[in-house]
Amino acid sequence: MALHLTADYIGRRIEHAGAVMRCLHVKHPSTLLAQGRVLMTRETLEGDVPRGDQLAYPVPSARDVSLMDEALSWILLIPNETKRRVVSLRSQYHPLRERHVMSWRACGATLRVSDKSAQRWHAEALAFLQAALAGWEVKNPAGCRVLAGHISLLWLEAR
Repeated sequence: MALHLTADYIGRRIEHAGAVMRCLHVKHPSTLLAQGRVLMTRETLEGDVPRGDQLAYPVPSARDVSLMDEALSWILLIPNETKRRVVSLRSQYHPLRERHVMSWRACGATLRVSDKSAQRWHAEALAFLQAALAGWEVKNPAGCRVLAGHISLLWLEAR
């Protein structure tokens, strides 16, 4: 099955990584940084999640964690630090509500730019990743439990 990665698919995989991160209950980025995993700043890891929701998070499978590691490593390929940061901020995805934890306005406020600039930089970063990952073998998301339908490869299959 030949795949051509699109910016949309890459964005969905990064959102999946953020959802898995939330399911793992990571509270402090130092453990990620010590493992060389990246980039999740304190403001992206903290959210307005009610305590009751945390009990109902799906348990990530080993496949989910493997996919998370792969997608988070892609963020390191982005050469511009500000664009890496906006992708990291926007990657936080709530697995139960199935929406982003940080709005474009919140991302822009964190970076001290307009929400339109944050959106543009995010799109540019994903386009860069699409070009950078062209021809790479990526892991098939079959078997993941967190947002499984969200990152399906079926729509990417070459016809």
